[in-house]
Amino acid sequence: MDFSITKAHQLLRKSFVDYLKKRCDSDSRREWMASEKGFSQTVWEEISELGWTGLPFDEKYGGLNGSFFELFFLFEQLGAFQLYTPLFTSSILTGMVLNEAGSESQKQFHLPKLSDGDAVYAAAYPLQENDIPAGQGVKAVPVDDTWHLTGTCLFVQYAPVAEKILVLADADEGSAPRPTLFLVDPKAHGTTVELLETLGEEKEYTVRLDGAIVDTKNIIGDIGKGQQYINNVLPRAMALKCAEMTGGLQALTDMTVAYAKQRCQFNKPLGALQIVQHYCADMFTDLEGARLLSYQTAYRINDGLECHKEVAMAQAWCSDVYTKSSLLAHQIFGANGFTEEYDLHLYTKHAKVSELMFGHSVFHRSAVADSMNI
Repeated sequence: MDFSITKAHQLLRKSFVDYLKKRCDSDSRREWMASEKGFSQTVWEEISELGWTGLPFDEKYGGLNGSFFELFFLFEQLGAFQLYTPLFTSSILTGMVLNEAGSESQKQFHLPKLSDGDAVYAAAYPLQENDIPAGQGVKAVPVDDTWHLTGTCLFVQYAPVAEKILVLADADEGSAPRPTLFLVDPKAHGTTVELLETLGEEKEYTVRLDGAIVDTKNIIGDIGKGQQYINNVLPRAMALKCAEMTGGLQALTDMTVAYAKQRCQFNKPLGALQIVQHYCADMFTDLEGARLLSYQTAYRINDGLECHKEVAMAQAWCSDVYTKSSLLAHQIFGANGFTEEYDLHLYTKHAKVSELMFGHSVFHRSAVADSMNI
């Protein structure tokens, strides 16, 4: 399996790095995270102009029809620079599902807006089977030519700025409930959005639906097949999250090694201490493992190969070692690692959020075992 990067890919990755180095300095990033939206509208417009928001979509929908490798390299650098935007929830978690399940007329209407970055869409469906607390699923009941949705969606990113929210609800037509995808207007009657207090820096919200009305034209795909459409997209979304974690782990390792070289204690750099060298070596080893597994997954997806086992392996490894390495970094940084002056805490929070987003590593290791019939 050839993981070598072509010259075209190297140039593309360099363009991502050059832009992020120029625009995503530490002070600006903190200002954007503290803002009401949680991201920079100016940066969003700039990356939309650069075509980042349109990479996953076909040219006939205004996209760039980029390869999966190109998306992978983009998210690897977004993780390294910790640039928070609605790109993942809008173009990936929502846009890819719309592309998978939507009718041609729905795709012609929605995807160009996502490709151009003119609109943000949010995803409000579970990212793992056991993600819905008891009694907090969404029910959809048909009333005349509409559907009325009632229930609660948790951890919905960028909900207040979203034009539409993609919701998975059990369609109740008198038979057994069937999971179905609906596009909901977050500003419509019966819909409320509340900020959640979470560990991560990306803003997340609770979306409460109390008889929210959805037209039949905003049903995405066939009734009862919503979970199937989501399952078809989740491997790609998880692989991109692994790319993000790998980029974050690279930046984390680089900043820790640099700190160990310049921070002096007992009249010598911390890096001269054997235990610190061991910590840095462990971080580098874990990084190379994360890179190997995540690149292998991206390769298989890019070539249209079966990848469920590889995705589970990458997700389990990356989520574990990213958190583990952040804790080792704190050991080396000491008290400085907990101060706002250093960016280490951003990566620690990102590691923990990423670890749990698609399920704990135990869940993914079980999936690997199942795929091997053990």
